[in-house]
Amino acid sequence: MNDMGEAAIRATRAWVEQVVLGYQLCPFARVPFKQNTIRYVPTAVRDVSAVRTIFLAECKYLEEKPVAEVSTTLLILTDA
Repeated sequence: MNDMGEAAIRATRAWVEQVVLGYQLCPFARVPFKQNTIRYVPTAVRDVSAVRTIFLAECKYLEEKPVAEVSTTLLILTDA
């Protein structure tokens, strides 16, 4: 993963912690955040069909993994 992807993950994790959890926007977010079971997937693609492909791949990934390992994915569109 490149530096831009790493920076996007750090920024998104901070946003989840400060905004989503801090303002209690999602009652389901605290546990996976604390258990580190959120998967952060940055991508620089802009094409809608490419985003859809990544989204569907992540759905399949989540379907195949145990919830204790990964409970949700945040798809980060770095150039959208």
